[in-house]
Amino acid sequence: MPGRPPQLRPVPKPQPRTDIPTSAVAPFVLPSLRPAAVAPAPEPDIVDDGQELVLEDLTREQVRDWRV
Repeated sequence: MPGRPPQLRPVPKPQPRTDIPTSAVAPFVLPSLRPAAVAPAPEPDIVDDGQELVLEDLTREQVRDWRV
């Protein structure tokens, strides 16, 4: 049938649902951004036990034991 194009029916607009109360859904609100906490750097514990630590003279086991 070359002469006549097919007829298209209009698509109905979606209707809002009436079975759900509109106040049942709370609005979604993103939390506001908070500034980063600024804390002073902790003071290092300075311990002077009179020993000089020379890493080149220690074995791996000695270094591992010293760290733990």
